[in-house]
Amino acid sequence: MLLSPLSKRFGVTAMTITRAADQLCRTNLIKKVGTGVGAKKMLVTECTPKELYQEMQPYLIQPVRKTVYISKEDVQPEMFSAGLSALSDMSMLNPPTIQTWGTLKLFLKKDSYTSSLLDSDRQCALQIWKYDPRNISQTERVDVLSLALSLAEDEDERTRQCLEELTERIW
Repeated sequence: MLLSPLSKRFGVTAMTITRAADQLCRTNLIKKVGTGVGAKKMLVTECTPKELYQEMQPYLIQPVRKTVYISKEDVQPEMFSAGLSALSDMSMLNPPTIQTWGTLKLFLKKDSYTSSLLDSDRQCALQIWKYDPRNISQTERVDVLSLALSLAEDEDERTRQCLEELTERIW
């Protein structure tokens, strides 16, 4: 994976990409190759994608900062399907009772959302994400691995099974 195009793709500085690459290299699972001034740097690994994902589990972050509840009328086009709603879109899981959306920033006034569900008929969940998972998937949907990380604490057997089936499809 070439490092140079990543800053543009993810909307961060080249220094941020360099720091992230250095952190990945400290795991000893990934190496940075390419030398000399102006040479293209690349990250390489001897692991398969599945092995790398499994080995990197302790280093991966929960991508959701927090979850709030908003009026269904406040859902915006730039929001993306997230949580169990996204999982039901990608698998055989039935849609959840409370629809879940994702966003990067909460642009609503403080009095227009709540920290707990008050009315399941009028509200939906809104997850505030640390990064835009659509940059990874390069689609309008959350990528499978970010979705799996966001649902890591969900212990429901059906959820676990659907996530396992989804991740197996991408290897």
